[in-house]
Amino acid sequence: MDIFDKLCEYLQIRQIGYTVIEHPTEGVTDKISAIRGNKLSEALKAMLLEIKVSSGISYVLAVVTGDMKVDFAKIKALYQAKASLASIDIVQQVTGCQIGAVPPLDVFPHHVTVIIDSNVLQQTQVFFNAGRLDRSISMLGSDYCSLSDITIHDISKE
Repeated sequence: MDIFDKLCEYLQIRQIGYTVIEHPTEGVTDKISAIRGNKLSEALKAMLLEIKVSSGISYVLAVVTGDMKVDFAKIKALYQAKASLASIDIVQQVTGCQIGAVPPLDVFPHHVTVIIDSNVLQQTQVFFNAGRLDRSISMLGSDYCSLSDITIHDISKE
């Protein structure tokens, strides 16, 4: 089962309504938002971070809206550790997805902690690539934020 199928199954098990959007292959947030017709603030960007702790490296999926950036100073303060973007190879290994296709939920071969920015709470509707560069999912922002395996923190900047 690929990540797209796992994601759909994950949402169905939790009885979360969603719509699949098929589109041309694209993984850049502003470009795919224009194709889907959504605002940048409604797009969710999911970035895999490496957190360097004393026991080694842990992986965190940081989720921000398309009009914001991850604030690494806030991540460092939250985890009391240095954080950086994971390499392309690590993203592929941990998530099973290529850059730009990573969905904002832990449906990956290896468990990651998912933290979403508090700005996501303001979105009525959210859109994100769904494990593939040619498929996206749209769902209510409140449904996304209600999922039990995510935590909410202020992790973004303009």
